[in-house]
Amino acid sequence: MFLGPYKLFDIINLGIVKQLQITKITFDLESKLNHIMKSKEYDIGDNTLDTCKEYNEEQFITLTESIEDVRGYLSANPDSTKRKNQLEYLSNTLDHFITWYEDKKLSLPDFSTLMPNKNGIFSGNLDFSIISIGQTIYRLSESQSKIVKALYESTAEGVDGLTYQEIANRAGLTSSSRLSSYFQSELRWNDLLKHSRQNRRYSLITE
Repeated sequence: MFLGPYKLFDIINLGIVKQLQITKITFDLESKLNHIMKSKEYDIGDNTLDTCKEYNEEQFITLTESIEDVRGYLSANPDSTKRKNQLEYLSNTLDHFITWYEDKKLSLPDFSTLMPNKNGIFSGNLDFSIISIGQTIYRLSESQSKIVKALYESTAEGVDGLTYQEIANRAGLTSSSRLSSYFQSELRWNDLLKHSRQNRRYSLITE
């Protein structure tokens, strides 16, 4: 596990001049979201968007691996405040890198070895806290991960979708709730799942 600091590389325009910008992201428990960011500009030299991509890709993969490590520690000790703080820092740092790739309209790095759960265009890491559908990556909450895991495992069993009640039973969620209750932020359930009105069953988007 590597807690940084991480450095996000970018080429920025300052009027007619381009410069290399390096943003240092540091673990800090006293700061919001457990990290601070400080940017500094340098002469661009031989750096290009491609060199920035190379630097950022290496750190992206390290971040993903570190998140997996912390998730493993949390599985062994779910009440560890130390690990929860580390996970928040690493996850939000990863978001800054994801935003950079999206802004530059670049594909995310190939970290397929860290995403062993695969079905069609769907991939998920060990605990389904990070998934991708095609080229789009999503970071999920604990409840969302449980929902996706239940649907992934049912697909592997040859089951054609699950009702919410079946998902709740498998994932240990509240049976009196509804699936949309777990997707109230920017991430909506239909970004990840398909729904059949005919039999009221949900399934993963895999094609």
